[in-house]
Amino acid sequence: MPGTREYTVLSANHTDAIGRLVVAVSKIDILLTDLVAVFLRGTDLLFVIITLHHQQIANKIDTLKALVKLRTRSQGTNLLHLLSEVKKITEYRNKLVHGYWSVDRHGKIHVARFQTRGEFKRDRQAITADEIRHRAQHADEIADELGAIRDRLYDQ
Repeated sequence: MPGTREYTVLSANHTDAIGRLVVAVSKIDILLTDLVAVFLRGTDLLFVIITLHHQQIANKIDTLKALVKLRTRSQGTNLLHLLSEVKKITEYRNKLVHGYWSVDRHGKIHVARFQTRGEFKRDRQAITADEIRHRAQHADEIADELGAIRDRLYDQ
C-alpha cells in the first residue's frame, strides 16, 4: 500500500495455527467423501472416490446436502447444520490460504482476500493466531461429529 511499510513475515504462531486449520479441514474433506459413499451404499467406494475426491469441498457439500434431503427425514437436520458449519470453516480456511498476508509497522497481522468477479472487492482484517487456533479446534470438533455420523449411518 502506498505510504505504509508492510512485511509479509508471519509469526511462527500464525503459521502453526494455519497448519492446524488446514489439517482439520483436510479431515473434513475426506469425511465428506466417506459420507457420500455411505449415502450411495451399494456403489463401490473406489467409484465414489474417483468421482468425488477431486471435487472442491463446496461441491461435496452440495452433493451431500441433496443426498441427505432425499434419504433422511428429521434425522438429517443435524447433518445439514454441520454442513453449514463446514461451509463457514471452509470459507475461512480459503481466506487464510489464498489471502494476501501483511504485517503492519505496529506488528498487527492482516490478511486480505481479493474478489474480482463482477466487481473488485478487498476484504482486509486483522487476525490473531489464537483466533485461527480456535477455528481449527472447531473444525476438529466438526470432523469428530461427522465421523460419528458416518459410523452410525454405516452400521445401519
